[in-house]
Amino acid sequence: MELNVAGVERHLDPQLFYRVRDFEQHRGKHVVVLGGGNSTLDWALNLVGAAESVTLLHRSDKFKAAPASASIPTREN
Repeated sequence: MELNVAGVERHLDPQLFYRVRDFEQHRGKHVVVLGGGNSTLDWALNLVGAAESVTLLHRSDKFKAAPASASIPTREN
């Protein structure tokens, strides 16, 4: 699903990505992972080792994740 925001196209690839192709591309950067499916948490967790910081935004107040992913400790700000 793509963002429905005017002008978003100009940010594709330099700043906005719909999938992670190369974790090294995000090394040392502040990353926001936005999504609504179970894979959103998995992508965020995978980026933790490469990115300076990872923020997860989910479209719902309830998150259904695979038990292995959900058992990893998190910190809320």
